[in-house]
Amino acid sequence: MELIIDFYKNMDYLGPGSIDDTKKALSFMEFNFETLKVADIGCGTGRQTETLANELNAEIIAVDFLKEFLESAKDRFSKLCKIDDFELLENFRFSKLCDIEDDSMGANLRFSKSRKKYSKSIKLLHANMESLPFKDNEFDLIFSEGAIYNIGFKKGIREWNRFIKPNGFLAVSEISWLTEKRPKELEKFWKSDYEEVDTIENKLLQLENEGYKLIAYFPIPISSWENYYSNVQKNIDSFLKRNSYSDDAKEFINKCKEEIAIFKKYNKFYSYVFYIAQKI
Repeated sequence: MELIIDFYKNMDYLGPGSIDDTKKALSFMEFNFETLKVADIGCGTGRQTETLANELNAEIIAVDFLKEFLESAKDRFSKLCKIDDFELLENFRFSKLCDIEDDSMGANLRFSKSRKKYSKSIKLLHANMESLPFKDNEFDLIFSEGAIYNIGFKKGIREWNRFIKPNGFLAVSEISWLTEKRPKELEKFWKSDYEEVDTIENKLLQLENEGYKLIAYFPIPISSWENYYSNVQKNIDSFLKRNSYSDDAKEFINKCKEEIAIFKKYNKFYSYVFYIAQKI
């Protein structure tokens, strides 16, 4: 786990995806409220959380079980305010339309961007996605980009259902087969890491069985994978150097390189697929 944290904690993308992918997922949802409550489960370093905040007038709770990733997310939102030329005051408070109140992993960040005239808040929550401290019917949207595999797709959509308000939305991206048949080498590689890799058709059936109505789904484009893997490759040399080229570090990198090679060879057979569904 320490190697995973070290490799990813300063990266924008902890998996394949893009700002455009996040925006596209949001575009399929229509909300009836001026102010929304959103949970971003498995937020990582907060890249997609930032997009959610830019696109929605929402109170956002961003959840991750790794404190190091939450610290990176907190830094991201601090920089967001600085980029917008907000004056930094003592105790992480910002003047004009932005202020940050830091209470460690319960950090509340509130900011409003004049160009959209939104009042927003983000709370960073250190918690395991298998034991979330949420109330029933609390959220208008549960969002999880490239992270639901940590709990498993079937378990995640089942357990998170009760946190969503009636007619609220679920948006998750999940590794999925794009074809009915695929090479054995490919299937063996992904199944060894994640047993629940399955076809889109079977994922849709699981959503229906757990009380959701499908709104839309789409595979993310190859460019989202290529951008992620490009950043992975840029990080390899510095990571190995920081870890003194240990056997464990080299094994970790070899696994990354194997994944990239599999993608280059077989990307027409699989992708992350965004599933957008409504609780019924």
